[in-house]
Amino acid sequence: MAANDHGHVNNLDEIQMETLKCYWIALINAISTQSSLPVDQIISSVYGDEFFHAIGYENPDVFTLRWLRAFELAQYIDPSVFPKRLNGTQPDFEYIPPTADDEAMIAAIRADVQGKANAQTAHQEAAQHYLNVTMRWARGDTDSNLLAERTMAAKQLRNAFEKLIPYISTRTHYHRNGAIKEQIFQDTYDQICASIANNI
Repeated sequence: MAANDHGHVNNLDEIQMETLKCYWIALINAISTQSSLPVDQIISSVYGDEFFHAIGYENPDVFTLRWLRAFELAQYIDPSVFPKRLNGTQPDFEYIPPTADDEAMIAAIRADVQGKANAQTAHQEAAQHYLNVTMRWARGDTDSNLLAERTMAAKQLRNAFEKLIPYISTRTHYHRNGAIKEQIFQDTYDQICASIANNI
């Protein structure tokens, strides 16, 4: 969804914006009902956790709009996107296994129990803050700073998720072949190694 797309979050008309607000209210109420938790506690539920992990690096509204607009997707897959082995034009997949350095990084990050706990707490707090601001917005709060606060809350949520990523995921084949460039794995590993070195 490009920024100049008429359905982009920055270009919504009044009806689309109201639909988005209603969606947020319905979604949060549904999570609250499913988890049997009050709205202010759903972040710690399986559903809230899953939802905010799914959002990941995305602007939560863009993620939501993509889901709402899924019915507009093409009815078929263009054969040119298939790999050569299926008569397409794309290269066939060749797995690149983790190196010994990758394994050492994974082991060190997995052993950092306190770092994971801190990252999870920070992510949950950022998600709760985003949710609080979003619910104020969705319910019609007219504070002139609310949109800026919501934008900042979305950035904080993204940043908190980035710091959580090494603890809930690993570098993949796509990191190893250079298609995905996430410095956070190396940064986290370097911090752990520095912390260990300082404690020796």
